[in-house]
Amino acid sequence: MMAANREPSPSEIALRAVREKPPVGYPASADGRCALCGVHYGKGEPVMPFERDKSFTDWASMAHPGSRTTCIWCAGVMMGQSWRLFMQNFQKTIICEKGVFQAASKDHLAWWFLNPPAGDWLFVQGDKRMQHLVWRTPVNRSTEIYQVRYNEVVMTIRRQRLADGRDAAKRLTSALNEFERAEGKRGAPSRGPFASLSPDLDATDQGRLKLPLYALAAQDPRVAADVATVRALTGGERWALYALLYAEDPRPSPALTVPGHRSSI
Repeated sequence: MMAANREPSPSEIALRAVREKPPVGYPASADGRCALCGVHYGKGEPVMPFERDKSFTDWASMAHPGSRTTCIWCAGVMMGQSWRLFMQNFQKTIICEKGVFQAASKDHLAWWFLNPPAGDWLFVQGDKRMQHLVWRTPVNRSTEIYQVRYNEVVMTIRRQRLADGRDAAKRLTSALNEFERAEGKRGAPSRGPFASLSPDLDATDQGRLKLPLYALAAQDPRVAADVATVRALTGGERWALYALLYAEDPRPSPALTVPGHRSSI
């Protein structure tokens, strides 16, 4: 169990999730903070020296760059078998006290967005090989408002607002298709109300509603209310709508196991 009287390190959550022990370290000579995650440690608590490796490029992400030590947990995810585990295997995951869970498919993401785990947990979304994500990821301690680390971006999601946005987007899709049918549009109906919505955050007009909806909003207060609901979403919430709108069978993912690793989840 993590101490209740201090903030948890994201690295501690991660190592405990895979049943991995941190290095022993040496007693801190004074109170301080971990250079990487920023967690506070007291005099006498175990720490590790922070080695300034030339291959290290995440200087801007360090929580306490003036420190010359790290907590033993951050050292643990940066060395031994664990560093490859977290930099390669667990790039799209939910990490919590019950284990590490896949969060890559639309079905799994749609479930986790509205059913996050209780306790201290991490929501990691990476799509690049060999990058540090765990120690840079904010620790979530709520199921109602939480944050997602997506590569270099940290996004905030409000669970109820997201659910409301999903319902509003579905109603807007129906209103848009009804309008387009009345205008004689041919072909397949619109799948969503957005001009562009990318799961990779690579669209220049990410989350922008289709223009006809603004004209409809001027005529119908119900459409106007749904437009206002969607426009009030955070960037992270609009990104999450991709999974919520297009998932076929939202469901929880099983805990991951790592072949050849001494810890089974």
